[in-house]
Amino acid sequence: MRVFIGIKPEGEFLNQLEAAVAPLRREFPGLNWVPSRNRHLTLRFLGEITDKVLNALCGRLDAFPPRVDPFSIQIDRLGGFSGRSGLRVVWAGIQSSFRLEKLKNWLEKQLGDMGIAAEDRPFHAHITLARISKPLTDPTLPQKLHQARLPDLTFPVATVHLFQSRLSANGPLYSILKEVPLEHA
Repeated sequence: MRVFIGIKPEGEFLNQLEAAVAPLRREFPGLNWVPSRNRHLTLRFLGEITDKVLNALCGRLDAFPPRVDPFSIQIDRLGGFSGRSGLRVVWAGIQSSFRLEKLKNWLEKQLGDMGIAAEDRPFHAHITLARISKPLTDPTLPQKLHQARLPDLTFPVATVHLFQSRLSANGPLYSILKEVPLEHA
């Protein structure tokens, strides 16, 4: 089973984010824009895991809930990740947050205690907005992302989610396998 652990923004925040990126969506219709229902902040992608590991992970999350007070996350910029052939992902960047870092550290400890190795790249908190499968014909996108002005986009975090990700011809399908509420520190 293909899984990841993340945070799912809801409601009005998703509507506001969609409105904020609508001009880019119109200008760059050839990008693979992520539907609002699939937008999330990935804390850790685990990939394919066995049922045994899934059950152990669920048990671990129940036994050691995150001792992090609920908090809010703010989007503060748009940007992108590049690959060999140029820009590959367009994202909404998350403003640095002590509680988000504390939550990420808690998660890495739980996974490490299960024998799951730490990621070998730094954590860049973001929400993926679009994926780019073909080289861009319009080279202005990176500059437009950098220049974009965003309204105050904030959403509350009170729960961490364990998601299943099923790949399909129409894009990934996400379902929530487990919800883990934050507990007051």
